[in-house]
Amino acid sequence: MKLFDQYKKDTPLSADQLEEISEQLIKAGLEQAQKEDWADKLRTEYGVDKPNTDKRVRLLPFFLTIAAGLALLLTLYILIPRQTTAPSLQAQVHQQLTKEIFPHSAIRKGASELDDLRHQFSQAYSGENFKLAITLGEQIIQLGNSSTDDLFFLGLCYLYDEQAEKAIPFFVPISQQINSSARFQREAQWFLALAYLKLEREQSAIPLLKEFEKTNSWKSRDATSLLQQINS
Repeated sequence: MKLFDQYKKDTPLSADQLEEISEQLIKAGLEQAQKEDWADKLRTEYGVDKPNTDKRVRLLPFFLTIAAGLALLLTLYILIPRQTTAPSLQAQVHQQLTKEIFPHSAIRKGASELDDLRHQFSQAYSGENFKLAITLGEQIIQLGNSSTDDLFFLGLCYLYDEQAEKAIPFFVPISQQINSSARFQREAQWFLALAYLKLEREQSAIPLLKEFEKTNSWKSRDATSLLQQINS
């Protein structure tokens, strides 16, 4: 009866301990009921009865036990926390960035220095060696004639490498292209929103997330989840 001693002393009990006490109390109540049935059988069939026993008094512990058990079950339902809390905003952003990296198409080696750097960059990026990819990406930018792909994936490298501030300048011009079907425009908008959230700049991210939410397409559900967390 150690659990009952803890309960009577107001010692904190776990959910499993409270459930065990409840089961013991209900079991005790059922055993008391069985004893009452046997007492009635002995009295009616064999004329054996306990002297000076008031049936109302004997039934009282049974009802008290059941009431206590029900009270404990109600306590379990009300007080035991249920695991329904949504992940924090930063946890959701982290999950978006770590569950999988945005795929990069393999680039073959070329005759020029630029082609060779792009090949090395794609290899480093796909191997998630983002620090090396950043070094190679910056060399590509310095050579001039950089493409949208060069800018977008270098921005991703900075974001994946926990350098969200440096990622933003690469995403902004791509996300603001007039042609809505321009290469990587939507993707740049999404990762730009995540970069803002990483930096706790929610007000900058909200308009971008709302654009995704209302399209009912790629990342719209994730955008809705992030907006709900921001507004909670």
